[in-house]
Amino acid sequence: MFHFLSPWYFTPIASNWSSMDDTVTLTFVVTGLGFVLCNAFIAYCIIKFRNKEGRRAEYEPESVKMETWLTGLTTVGIAAMLAPGLLIWKDVVTPPDDAMQLEVLARQWNWSYRLPERMVSWVQ
Repeated sequence: MFHFLSPWYFTPIASNWSSMDDTVTLTFVVTGLGFVLCNAFIAYCIIKFRNKEGRRAEYEPESVKMETWLTGLTTVGIAAMLAPGLLIWKDVVTPPDDAMQLEVLARQWNWSYRLPERMVSWVQ
C-alpha cells in the first residue's frame, strides 16, 4: 500500500525503462496479494478452529491434496512474477540493429575505448 500511495518512486534510469517499473509494480501486487491472502487464511483458521469444549484436535502428518494445491499456487505465483520480467529483460539485452559495437577496457581510475576500425583506434 505504501508503494502506491508514496510520493517517492524509483529514480528514472532510462527513458525506455517504464516497462521495468511496471514489472516491479506487478511483483509488488502479486506478493502483496499473496501476503494478504495468507494472513486472511491464518485469521480464518484461528477463528474457525479455536479451542472449544468437547472438540479434540486430530493429528494429520501430511495431506497430499493440500500440498498439491500449495505447490500449484506457488508455481503460478512465481510464473506470474517471472514471465513479464523475462520478456522485458529480452528487450533490455537485445541491442538495436543500428548499434555501434565498441570495446571498453576499465581499470581503476582509467577507462579506454576501442572504436570500430574506421575510427580512431584507442581513445583514453
